[in-house]
Amino acid sequence: MGYIVQQILQNIPLDSLLYSPRHFSYHDLRSNKNKPIPALRSLLGLGLNFCLHPSQQTRIDETGLETLKKDFCTRLMFAGKEEDAEEAPDLYIKSKDWEPPDAPAPCMQRLMNFEMELRRNFATPRRHKNAPIQLLAHQLDALTWLKEHPEIVVLHTDKNLGPAIMDRERYLDLAWRDHLSDRYTYQRLTQEEAKTLQNEAIEKLHYFIRNFDTKIGFDNTNFIKRMLQYNFTDSDSDDRGFSWMYLLAKIHKPKLKTRAIISYSGSLLEGLGRWVDKELKKITARLPYIAKDSKSIVVDLRAKRWPAATSIFTMDAVSMYTNIHLGHALPIIMKFLTSHPKGLAIKKAANISVSALEHALELIMSYNLFKFGDCYFLQLAGTAMGAPCAPEWATLYYCIFELDIIPLFPELGFYKRYIDDSLGLWTPLQDNDLQRREEFKRVVSTFGANDQFFKDNPSLKPLQWEVEDFSSSAVFLDLNIHLDVNGICHTSIYEKSLNLYLYIPPHSCHAPGVTKSVIFGMVHRAVTLFSDKTKIPDYLKLCFNSYVRFYHEKFQKDKPELLVHIKRATKADVQSKDDVESLRHEIQHLNDVIAGMQNEFDRKLSDMYMDINMKFQNMYDSYHSLQSQLMNGHGSSVSSANHPAMKQVTIPVASSAKSLSTDLTPNTVVNGTNVHRQTSFSSLGNPPPKKAGTDMMQMLSQATMTLKSPALPAAEGKVGDDKFTLK
Repeated sequence: MGYIVQQILQNIPLDSLLYSPRHFSYHDLRSNKNKPIPALRSLLGLGLNFCLHPSQQTRIDETGLETLKKDFCTRLMFAGKEEDAEEAPDLYIKSKDWEPPDAPAPCMQRLMNFEMELRRNFATPRRHKNAPIQLLAHQLDALTWLKEHPEIVVLHTDKNLGPAIMDRERYLDLAWRDHLSDRYTYQRLTQEEAKTLQNEAIEKLHYFIRNFDTKIGFDNTNFIKRMLQYNFTDSDSDDRGFSWMYLLAKIHKPKLKTRAIISYSGSLLEGLGRWVDKELKKITARLPYIAKDSKSIVVDLRAKRWPAATSIFTMDAVSMYTNIHLGHALPIIMKFLTSHPKGLAIKKAANISVSALEHALELIMSYNLFKFGDCYFLQLAGTAMGAPCAPEWATLYYCIFELDIIPLFPELGFYKRYIDDSLGLWTPLQDNDLQRREEFKRVVSTFGANDQFFKDNPSLKPLQWEVEDFSSSAVFLDLNIHLDVNGICHTSIYEKSLNLYLYIPPHSCHAPGVTKSVIFGMVHRAVTLFSDKTKIPDYLKLCFNSYVRFYHEKFQKDKPELLVHIKRATKADVQSKDDVESLRHEIQHLNDVIAGMQNEFDRKLSDMYMDINMKFQNMYDSYHSLQSQLMNGHGSSVSSANHPAMKQVTIPVASSAKSLSTDLTPNTVVNGTNVHRQTSFSSLGNPPPKKAGTDMMQMLSQATMTLKSPALPAAEGKVGDDKFTLK
């Protein structure tokens, strides 16, 4: 068994032993879970972001060389010039047509020499000498199995709870049941109908560019044009310009549901959507009641001591995106920016073009064309799923209503919302507090209930909110929030029980800094969000046990106060150039010392080998002399000249211990005769009477014939070519 384990370990790459995660898992959502899949746990346990190192070097291509030349000449063109006072545009994409002027001749010559050397070294793909093997044999088998079984779908889960597998048939059924079967929200199209609507969207996009280029600025107009060129004009795909829909599994729900995600990347209106997102962020950044992130929530909650009667509650919007309708939301936003005092101030401060923003929003929300499988769909109602501006659109829409209703409830000492999740702290101020709470729950779901839009469209309903019970604790975003009897808020990190804690493994083909970023990110997050610092080590242990071993001099047991000193390295912490040079010289000196010691060792070892050979030859001569004296003393009747074992033979002197031990093995062929060295006297007839010298001679013979020595290198001067004679 030990031998088998040793053989298995010898075939496993060292990287897989040192850096492989110690926790492999995934969510099995198949109908028949009793049918096992070989080694799939160890494959999906690496995470869906795991990347393999290329086994071969990339072949040099002309596109890469042209890009290098363009960047090189561009940098030289702007070298030494003062930077433009204007800020760089937020939205930027490189032009394919513009070319910088050639650099000076010496610089171009150096670039040409570099290019020639690249071509010489990378003319053909070559295998990486030290390319690590990240996937083991059983993981490769699992990957092959997935390729051969298309009936199994690998997908992400909602809330980033890890990878999952599902039957393809069930995946398609859920997409239809949860989303595409809603005929009020989605309409299925033929390919011809989808192409017709796409052409209409292109015409309206060109109209927008022509009429609003001066209002939105040259940089933004140029960006929208280039994105259209990249995603549509220069594309050869038949499906160019369409978005794609995929599902996330909501495994944290009691009954399995899915979240539809429409990928806007590469779509027709991506450039316009990104511009609208930038404009809406200028507005929402200046509005109250909007939560930026968990850190800002923690800072605000810890800033004061709350009254003893204060309670916490959370709200969750019901299908927020699909219940924010263009016919109601767009007039509300435009009215806010043109007539509301807060909106007018924001429009002036942020330099918002209301007319351009209105046309862009209408175009994006009306032409959300996407594919699912080989089917085409158009979203009829709600916010355009997947559009870059969708989160800010939804945030701004309801925030306009919050500006009116939140001041009506002075009991709200704290209120923040992050898209479709809200958090509030309620302090009773009146005797009829229960009625006030119920009134608040009713009001938050009445946005637009009396507007003409919903009267004209009775199938559509205003946005509804579910308000949780008021208590002393709540879960908001990734926070556990608890309010004690003294009015102090305590926070900690909330993790769902189904979280698999899968992170990018260190041996994945990512930048070396990714591993450090993951580790320091977890530490920084824990230090920021935990109010009780003594709980941080337990949380980090939970994270790191599933990831890698982590060591830091400030990461010590029962000393949480040291965690605040763990931070990223800055430029000031990096060693200076002199220190690096000194270290390089020291390493070079150590290498020279090691090389000198190796040469001295080789010389002494060679001298020792030569000395052993000489001693061995002298010992053999002494043995021959003692043997002759013994035979002459007994008056042997057998003539040594006539005995086969005593004939004159020529044996080459061994040039190494290996050949020498081979020449002196117990059975040796001498002049065609097989002679057993240790029993050479048996061929002389009966052994003579034993004398004192006989035992000594036999002991010497035994020691000589069984002598073994380590392998010897060939001595200088070709000693192996010399010969000596036995008589």
